Amino acid sequence: MLIKTFGQLNKWDLAWPRHEAGPWELDRQGIQKAFRTKQTAIGVYWIGFCPTGTHGSFTEKYCGKAVLQPLHVRLGQHAIHSHNECIRTRLKPENLRKEKVWFRFIEFADPKLADFLEAVMIAAFIPFKEDMKPVASPKPNAAKAAEEPKKSYEWNRRNEWRQHWALET
Repeated sequence: MLIKTFGQLNKWDLAWPRHEAGPWELDRQGIQKAFRTKQTAIGVYWIGFCPTGTHGSFTEKYCGKAVLQPLHVRLGQHAIHSHNECIRTRLKPENLRKEKVWFRFIEFADPKLADFLEAVMIAAFIPFKEDMKPVASPKPNAAKAAEEPKKSYEWNRRNEWRQHWALET
């Protein structure tokens, strides 16, 4: 998916249609497959788990962006030796035997749009208590509310308020 304008971003409803490519495993082969024809793509990416390999089963645990370098380079850094301890731990061979790590992304034509989306996604989906520990995100319907609460982006440990306002000025 390529988003070129703020208007297109506003129309995006956070849904991942079945026909949309991805998600991909966070390894060399998955990154090559995802970016074979998009070597210069920049954007926002999500890293998480995906038991069935479909968008419907993707559970995001981390949100990031790649604007100063292409997405394939940034995701390659995560795959080789992530700065994020949670991702690095899950990519150890003994943990990959239990559950593989996956990613998906949205490509942007303008770095400011990617800055904005990443900051809004992190600010909106990591609610904090006074003690600054992540709390569970609200569920969209009553049936899901009975399930164990989900902590969105629980691997993110920062909140980029500066980027949040990038398009506001």
